[in-house]
Amino acid sequence: MSRRREFFADASRHTPLLAVDSGGCRYLVATWDVKVGRSLFANRRRAEMVALRKAIDVASASSGAAGWEGGTFLDVGANIGTTTIAALASGRFAAVIALEPELENVRLLRANAALNGFEREVKVLPVAASDREGIAHLRMSVKNSGGHSVAIEDPGESTARAIQVVRLDHLVERGVIDPDRVGMVWVDAQGHEGHVVRGAQSLVRRGIPVVLEFAPAQLAASSRLETLLDDAREHYTHFVDLRTAALGAIRRSEVLRPVGELTRLVDALDAQDRVFTDIQLLRVPRRSASRRLA
Repeated sequence: MSRRREFFADASRHTPLLAVDSGGCRYLVATWDVKVGRSLFANRRRAEMVALRKAIDVASASSGAAGWEGGTFLDVGANIGTTTIAALASGRFAAVIALEPELENVRLLRANAALNGFEREVKVLPVAASDREGIAHLRMSVKNSGGHSVAIEDPGESTARAIQVVRLDHLVERGVIDPDRVGMVWVDAQGHEGHVVRGAQSLVRRGIPVVLEFAPAQLAASSRLETLLDDAREHYTHFVDLRTAALGAIRRSEVLRPVGELTRLVDALDAQDRVFTDIQLLRVPRRSASRRLA
């Protein structure tokens, strides 16, 4: 792995892009990107790919039926498409709607879809999801393509860029998203997850499985930690900490926790010095939930 990191560092002096094979797929990554790009190139996978595999298993094990399969994967904060491509490659989804506001990421996202033969299956929307419509600002990270973050108010930074924000509810109203076809919602929005979920009530009311990056400090800083917890309690019954869940335990439905315990997860993350995790919100039939082991 260290040799691949060294190669990546040296390549930045010669080429803006590198290709890397991962899980039977091929991705182009930017050599300036020392977070997402370097991690994928050095490890030949990303933690989000592992979390996605777990999320698919959780949804299958907890629902008792695969009614969510064969639908649309909604990727909010799609970056360069690693989760988008992995979702399609899993064979569990027929299409992806990918929202990504940063234009260089959008170009790589489209290129990666085409590189893997998924250009027809992926609809890319160059916008950010939020709980309102209009113009916001994107704080730019100079070394991490996944580190850009949405600011509703102008942050007053010279590197911030104006972007369009939309509610997922509005995309449903316009017919861009068919809620009957959405099988899973994936949200990685650098602390903006609470805004995204609040603007997606037409989806969460249906109990569609939602996977999101759960970073309590970031969510609290954006004043959306409590609203996210409220939405989770109102629309879902259980959650799974995907970063700690073992695949074997998932298949035995041992990882489901009542959604009311999310506040305990906040405390646990703090006690363990974990900045974030990935969680999956689920609405589980009572008989499936009863199989959960304490």
